[in-house]
Amino acid sequence: MAVFRNPTVALRAVLVAQDAVKSLEVQGYTPRMRIGIHTGRPQRLAADWLGVDVNIAARVMERATKGGIMISQPTLDLIPQSELDALGVVARRVRKPVFASKPTGIPPDLAIYRIKTVSESTAADNFDEMSPDAQ
Repeated sequence: MAVFRNPTVALRAVLVAQDAVKSLEVQGYTPRMRIGIHTGRPQRLAADWLGVDVNIAARVMERATKGGIMISQPTLDLIPQSELDALGVVARRVRKPVFASKPTGIPPDLAIYRIKTVSESTAADNFDEMSPDAQ
């Protein structure tokens, strides 16, 4: 877990970390990170962070696939579109239910977005257009 004061800095950091992890390989294994970004007011206890917002960040991360980045609506709202454009990423809302069962302390209306590079997003859009389900 990492804690940042600024959500734009957090997003930049995870993009750099994601690229760094992609270049790692140990005995044929390439690790992948799942990343969840959420904004809140965690409480510091010694070298650890606790609280509802830490729990929400963990649940946001659980929605990510291997190598994926997920971000909560409150955090995304704090990042200017110009910054997303400069980073070359887009945010796509996750349409399926975020939490199958309603965990305690998780807002039921919390919107989650998947962060993708513009090239990943364009490729996915092109695939959707070719899919028979898209007609």
